[in-house]
Amino acid sequence: MQRKIAYLLVLCLAMAFLLGPAALAFEQNLVGTEFRSNGDPISGWYWLRDEAFQQFAEWTFEDIPAGSLDLRLEITALATDRAGGGRGFPAEFRLIYGFPGSGMMGGVFETKMVTLPNVSLSDDQLGYTCRSVVTISRSAFPAASSLVFKVERTSPDANHVAFNKGSLVILAPTAEAEALRLKVASPSGFASTGDVTLGTAWCRRPAHTLEWTWEPLSEGGSILEAAVNLNLLVTNTIDGGSGFSAVVPVAVFDLSGKVVESGLVELVNTFKPQFTGDSGGIGYAASGAYELKDPEIILDGFKLRLAWPAIAPQGAENEPTGTTRHFGGSEKSALLAYIATSSGEGTETPLQTTVYDILSNPLAYEGKTVRLEAQFYGWAGKLVDCPPPVSRSDWIIGADGWYIYVTGPAPEGLSPWNTEDYWKPLLLEGTVRTKLEPPARACPYLEVQSVEVLEETATRVLDEDDNGRTITMDVGNTLIVRLWGNPTTGYLWECTQPLTEGILQPVGEVEFQSEPAPSGMVGVSGVFTFRFQIIASGTVPLQLVYHRPWEEEAIETFSVTIVVGGQEKLGS
Repeated sequence: MQRKIAYLLVLCLAMAFLLGPAALAFEQNLVGTEFRSNGDPISGWYWLRDEAFQQFAEWTFEDIPAGSLDLRLEITALATDRAGGGRGFPAEFRLIYGFPGSGMMGGVFETKMVTLPNVSLSDDQLGYTCRSVVTISRSAFPAASSLVFKVERTSPDANHVAFNKGSLVILAPTAEAEALRLKVASPSGFASTGDVTLGTAWCRRPAHTLEWTWEPLSEGGSILEAAVNLNLLVTNTIDGGSGFSAVVPVAVFDLSGKVVESGLVELVNTFKPQFTGDSGGIGYAASGAYELKDPEIILDGFKLRLAWPAIAPQGAENEPTGTTRHFGGSEKSALLAYIATSSGEGTETPLQTTVYDILSNPLAYEGKTVRLEAQFYGWAGKLVDCPPPVSRSDWIIGADGWYIYVTGPAPEGLSPWNTEDYWKPLLLEGTVRTKLEPPARACPYLEVQSVEVLEETATRVLDEDDNGRTITMDVGNTLIVRLWGNPTTGYLWECTQPLTEGILQPVGEVEFQSEPAPSGMVGVSGVFTFRFQIIASGTVPLQLVYHRPWEEEAIETFSVTIVVGGQEKLGS
């Protein structure tokens, strides 16, 4: 959420600059109505420097406009390393903020560690001045009109810090800013003419393309800006080196196939390799964004296509301009982001998404109303790293091997403790929320508004927990096996046992999807996905091994026995 509002306000301010004096104001300055401190007063500043941590500074703000957007705080403090100490030290402190509550209603408080850089000018005699803008989430108290802010030191060794009444100013979003919404939409389709390797489609020669499709979006207001954010893989040749960037041609089509605009996107790789030879896939990640010239096109739906040849950007080290690049991606490599004005009519249209997309970028989905399909996993808490976000009754959903918590009543007819109800397909609508869990990670969860139990599909998904089991299925069913691994180490999951019984038929290539990770992080693990069609009745063992293909021994083995009922062979 903090990054979201910062990005939103940057775009808003840029838009205001382009519009000139007639542009809307997006922030208003609010000063505290009350200030108190038990710090040591010196020249109008109150110093917090006791070793018992009893000293504090506290502000109360009244008449804060209600809203869901984050608040920005401009904080000014003085800091030094000791009483009468030296210059140039930062101010470090704990910020506690929220509302105290009243009557039977308890208060809600959040905590944030803050470091303000020292910004003292050379002619500042003391050199104690520290200042910065800090963003805080308002999701826990969007309707609060009064807020209290309190600061205190963090340890006996922390720098001495001082504050006064004017040290804290709220830069509150105006009604105009509240009317703007940053939204994201995953593509509804993906196609490629490139070479597919481990779930990634690579463009390496003429006529190779990557193409994403977005169906029409229903919005009540206007689309101010829109861009497609891209996170692809780039190298210089087949199994090539790392650290390469690329400039790629872009074409945008309407849904009838007519080209409506074109341009270029630069994919920037920030990885700095020690050597640029064959890197085994490490350090290929490169990202960029293509801004749509006509953002309103997203209302009618569009296709965005990247086409080979990609070339080295100007100024690439040790290479002439025009050197070609290979680039690869998948459906998950593109995300549409856009800013829309709210019409104030009706309710927000739910954003169609997936569990994986939410986990990949939880802050982008914070506060969004979403609609998704997933399976019911009740109280299978070991599937999620984060604890239940709201209460012990929170339950879990999952899809394609990715899982998040849901807070709200369990689906009617399903019991969270009955494993027989697991795998039941659901259609859910709700609001994405995030909760900060140690160590400083945003754990997303779904605040459910509606849930519908769907008819069961003839698909069974297995993972590591099913190792050694006997699985009963029917002819015509689909079997999916999903296993964790890290191909950047050289290890792969492979089916080494020939399926000669004619019961299981492999479907497509083995896919690999890396786990959600910060942009630019390389070498992360993920999930290998195997798909099989059940084509005949009988019993067949299925064995997968995790190994390096050039080594004899496997470090892990996954084995199940598939028992298929029915008498007829599929397709006979």
